[in-house]
Amino acid sequence: MKRLYLLRHGTADERPASGADDPRRKLTEKGRKQARLAAMFLERVGASRLSAICSPYARARKTAEEVAVALRNKIDLRVETRLAPSTSV
Repeated sequence: MKRLYLLRHGTADERPASGADDPRRKLTEKGRKQARLAAMFLERVGASRLSAICSPYARARKTAEEVAVALRNKIDLRVETRLAPSTSV
């Protein structure tokens, strides 16, 4: 049976004072730890043959990359520009 797991990016740097969203905001150490914990969960539930699609935002890419590294790169990772909030699908 196929399963779909949805993962939100980990905790990122604060938004700029203007409140505008910044696609370059990076993960904090807490965010990197959250990504590794998500990878541990995926291993624990026996997830295999994983494919991941993430937005081009830095925090989303880094979350996916952290999960991939924690799972010893057993993920087919694709960055999808259409997932950026400023685009229309």
